[in-house]
Amino acid sequence: MKPRFFLFLTILLTVSFFLAEKNSAAAQTAQQIEWCEGKNNASADQIIQGCTALIQTHAYDGKVLAKIFRLRGNAYLYAKGSHHELDPAIADYSEAIRLNPQDASAFYGRGDAYKVKGYGTPGGAAKRFIALSIKDFSENIRLNPKPTALHYINRSNAYKLNGDYELAMGDLNEALRLDPLDKEEALVNRCNLYALLNRWPEALADCNESLARKDKADQSPDRGPDSMNARGFLFLKMAKYKESATDYDAVLQYPKLSDYRRADALYGRGMARLRNGDVANGNADIAAAKALNSHVAEAFARDGIK
Repeated sequence: MKPRFFLFLTILLTVSFFLAEKNSAAAQTAQQIEWCEGKNNASADQIIQGCTALIQTHAYDGKVLAKIFRLRGNAYLYAKGSHHELDPAIADYSEAIRLNPQDASAFYGRGDAYKVKGYGTPGGAAKRFIALSIKDFSENIRLNPKPTALHYINRSNAYKLNGDYELAMGDLNEALRLDPLDKEEALVNRCNLYALLNRWPEALADCNESLARKDKADQSPDRGPDSMNARGFLFLKMAKYKESATDYDAVLQYPKLSDYRRADALYGRGMARLRNGDVANGNADIAAAKALNSHVAEAFARDGIK
């Protein structure tokens, strides 16, 4: 499932660009430029190393230098998988924005980083990061001549974290208007949002429709586990604990689940098992979930599952 509160985390923004303003006196290699651009399957560390080398030459400025900082920010946030380096990413995006205030992609990346930071920050400080995330996502949409469904989905996730459910719903509806085939899985997020609003029929309809699309052409391989994860959460909210555990079981059968997805499914199944009287297995699932994601219990508690 696209994370119920953020899309995490799962996507590297477009990194292709041309560094046209090379200083012939700069002692840079083609390798460093290719790494910074993310070419030839460069790793996160190679992207960071390449971009850092280019920055340290002081041979670039303006929009070109802004792109170099943005690419390094992308590597810190996205290329490292579940091991986000949020503060360096935010610093790089901020520098990219200072150098080029019209860089919509830098606002998108910084908004995503603030969103993840807000999710992982306890107490009132989280609200500040979420507000910054919403501001950056809104600026990305304003600057982008053709905002995509994903842009609206991400802002909806930030609105949801902030408790602004109606604004989140509006963004998801706009995402589905832009992407009628729902390749970006807005239905999964809308199912979850309806569940939070206790609108069971609409939630179940969205989850089932999303699940029905999993075998159609051009769909994400994550649609199956994403849809069942959302429906498992819905059944948990509806106190249908057996059905919830069954859906979470199905999610956990999928190969190549990220730590986040696995933790989410384990915690949900654990809560369903506990409420169905299976205390030993429920507690084991919850412990395993927390070992993968120390914030998983807080996330469920925000959504009314304690």
